[in-house]
Amino acid sequence: MKKIILFTLLAAMLSGCAAYKQLTPEPAVKAAENGYIELKDDQEWFELDAGKKYYIEFPAAPADNFYLITKTDAGDKISTVLSPTFDADEKGALNPLPNEAAVDAGEQAWPVDAGVQKFYWVIENVREDMPLHLEYRYLPRWRYKFETQAAAFRELLTENTMSRQTYEAIGVTVKTAGLPFDQLLGELENKNGQIRGLQKQLATIEKLFPASIVNSSDPAYLDFTRLKEDLEIENTFQENFRKALQVLQLEVQTRGSIPAFAKAAPQFNAFLQEKERYPKNISGTLTRAIDARLDELTPYYDDLLRRKKDISAIDLNVDEITALYDNAGKSIGQDYKNLAAYVTLFNRKAGRRQEARQILDQARQKVQSLKGRPSAKFFGTLAAEAQKALSLLPSAGFGSSPYRKTTAAKKMTSAIHKIYNEALSLKQKYNQSRDVAKTLSRLEAQKQYGKMIETINNNPGLSFLKTLYADLDQKSLQQQKRAITTALAQQKWAAAEQGLRSLFNERRFINGKKAGPVKKQLVRALEDTLVNRVERYTRQRVNAFVNEKYGTLDNVNALYDNPVFEPVWDITFTSGNKAQLAARKQKLRQRLQKLKEIEFPAKAITALYRDFVADINNNGVARARAIVVHGQHYKGKDRKIKTLVAECDPWASKWLTKTADYRLVYALPTTSNSQGENTYVFRINIRIPTEARFPVYDLNIKLPAEVGKKGGAWYQQITMNKKVLKPEGRFSIVAPGSSNNYTALVTPLSVEPGGDNVLEVRFKQKGLKVFPVSIMAEKPILRKN
Repeated sequence: MKKIILFTLLAAMLSGCAAYKQLTPEPAVKAAENGYIELKDDQEWFELDAGKKYYIEFPAAPADNFYLITKTDAGDKISTVLSPTFDADEKGALNPLPNEAAVDAGEQAWPVDAGVQKFYWVIENVREDMPLHLEYRYLPRWRYKFETQAAAFRELLTENTMSRQTYEAIGVTVKTAGLPFDQLLGELENKNGQIRGLQKQLATIEKLFPASIVNSSDPAYLDFTRLKEDLEIENTFQENFRKALQVLQLEVQTRGSIPAFAKAAPQFNAFLQEKERYPKNISGTLTRAIDARLDELTPYYDDLLRRKKDISAIDLNVDEITALYDNAGKSIGQDYKNLAAYVTLFNRKAGRRQEARQILDQARQKVQSLKGRPSAKFFGTLAAEAQKALSLLPSAGFGSSPYRKTTAAKKMTSAIHKIYNEALSLKQKYNQSRDVAKTLSRLEAQKQYGKMIETINNNPGLSFLKTLYADLDQKSLQQQKRAITTALAQQKWAAAEQGLRSLFNERRFINGKKAGPVKKQLVRALEDTLVNRVERYTRQRVNAFVNEKYGTLDNVNALYDNPVFEPVWDITFTSGNKAQLAARKQKLRQRLQKLKEIEFPAKAITALYRDFVADINNNGVARARAIVVHGQHYKGKDRKIKTLVAECDPWASKWLTKTADYRLVYALPTTSNSQGENTYVFRINIRIPTEARFPVYDLNIKLPAEVGKKGGAWYQQITMNKKVLKPEGRFSIVAPGSSNNYTALVTPLSVEPGGDNVLEVRFKQKGLKVFPVSIMAEKPILRKN
C-alpha cells in the first residue's frame, strides 16, 4: 500500500515539471546594435545535457528591420529555432522564424522587430553533453545584408564593366562597316543584365534604411552610395554604347536600300536628338553617313511616284525625313520640298478616303447584320455616318504639284469623286430608309401587313428591307386566314366570301414566287371550308327547323315558304371551275328540295298521324288538316305516307277491300265554325274483289252516338259516284238508333266490279271535332246472269 502511494506522489511531481529548461544569462541579454556578445552564466558557459530541451529569452529589437544574429560552434550537435511564441510546457506550438543567413555563413540571422516583446531561442534537441558556446548581436538588416555581400557586389561590378576602347575608337580608327555589332551587343546584353540585377538588389537593401542613416557618415552607408553611383555610371555607359551600336548597325544594314533607309529615319532622329550624350566620334560618324544617304533619297522617290499606278498610301514618312535633314544639319532642296508636299497631300487624301471607305463599309455591314425590325433611329444614325464620311473627304486634285498628272494622282481624284457620290447616295438611301422604317413601324403596330408589303415594294431601292421583313408574307396570309375563319365561325358569309375573294386577288408579296403557291393552297382550303360550312350550317338549320316545326298545327303552308329550305348563303366565288361550284350548289339545293318535299312532310305526317290516332279529341281536326296540307307538299312515293294523308283528308276516298270487317274512317269537318254547326264529310271507295258481274252489298255505317241519335236525320246527303242516294223502291237507308248500336244501313248497294265506287256521306253537326265512323260491307249477293 505504501509503495502505491509513493509511486503516485512521484508521478504527480514529474508531471508538474516543465518540458523546457530556461537558461538565464548573466549579464542579461541587451537589445542594442553592437558586436558579438558571449552568453554565459556569470563567467561560465552553460552546460547542456544530452536529451534535454532548453530556451533563452531575447528582448525585442531596438527598432524594426533588425536581425538577431546568433553564432555557436555546436554544429549539428544541437537543433535550434527562434520563435516569437513559446510555451515551456509544450502546450502551444512553436512559430519558427526563418533563418535568412547564407547557408555557409556559420551564423543564423533571425528577422526581429520592435513590435514583439520577447523572442525565444529554443534548443529542441541536444545530442550529447556539451558546453554551450553562444554569441549574439543585434544588427539592422540593411547593414547585415550589405556588409555580408559588399565584396561580392564590388567584384560583380568589376567583372561586368564594359571596355571603353572600341567605343572611343569608332569613327577614329575603326570604321562602322568593320564593327562586330552582334558580338558587342551580345556582350552588352549579358553584362548589363548583371549590372541591372545588382542595382535591383541595392534598391531592395535601400528600402530597409532607417531615416537616421540617410546622408550620414556611416562607413557602410558611404560604401553603399559609392557602389550605387559606380553602378549608375556603368549602366549609363552601357546604355549609350548599346544605342550607338544599334543605330550604327541600322545605318550599315540599310545601305543599298533607300526604302529601308527611309523607314529607319525615326531611329536615326531619336539618336541624333540626343547626340549630346555621345562623343563626337560617334555622332559625327552617323551624321556624315546620313548626309550622304539623303542625296540618294529624292531621285529615288521621284521616280517611284511617277511610276506609281495605284491609290494606296505612299510608304514614306516625310515628316521624319524632313526632321532627319534638320538633325543632320543638311539643307532641304526644292525638289524634296515638292516631293514631300505631294506625298503629304496624297497620303492625307488616301487616309481620308480609306477612313470614309471603312465608315461606309461598316454601315453596310450593320445593315447586313440586322436581325429583327430596324428602327428609324438606326437608319438616322447610319445617315449621320454617311454624312461623316462626306465630311472627311478632301477636295479632289493636286493643285500645281509637279506630280498632279501622274497616274496615281488621277486615280486618286477619280476615287474621291466616286466615294463622294457613293456616300451621298447612301446618305439619301439611309434617310429614305429612316422614313420608311417609321412608316413600317406605325403600320405594323396597326397590323396592316398588306400596306407594309406595299410600302416596301414601292421602295425598290431599299432591297435589304425585303430580307428584314421577309416574314410579312406569312403574317399577311395568316391575318387574312384568321379574318376569313373568324367570319366563317360567326356565320358572316358575305364577309367570309369577300375575304376569300380578296385573298385570291392578293398580289402584294415580298417574295411572290414563294408566297404564291402558299396562297393558292390556302385559298383552296378556305374555299372548301366555306362550301362545307354553308352546306353544314344549311343542313343544321333545316334539321333544327324540321325538328322544331314538324308538330306545327297552324299555318302549315307558311312552313314551306320559309327560306330555311334555301342555302344559308349563295356562294358566287370560286378559284377553280365554275361548273364544279354550280354542280355542288345544285347538289345542295337538291338535298334541300328533298328535305322540303319528302323528308320534312313525311316526318310531320307520321308524327302528326301518330298523335292524331292516339287522341282524336285533342286537336284532332287541326292535326288532320295539318296532315292534309303536308300531304299537298309531299312529293315522295311512299304509299304509306300517302295513305296516312288520305285517312285525314275528308275529300279522299278510303278503300274498303274486305267484307264482313269494319273499316274505320274519320268524318272530318269541311267548314270551320268553331261555335256553330259544321258540315262533315267522309268518303268510302268500295273496291272489294269479286267474281260477280253485278255485285250488291249491304253497307253498315256505325256512327258515334252523338251523330247516330238523330235517327233518320243524321245525314245531310249520301251520294254514290256523285249520284244522290234516296230511299225509294227496294233501296233503303235504315236509320241508326240505340237499338242497332247507332248503325245505319244502306241496302242494297250496287257497285261496279273492278272500278271506283265512291260513297260520300255528308252530315251537319255542332262543334269542330273528329268523328270515328266504322263501315262494313256484307258479303255480296251473287246473282247469276
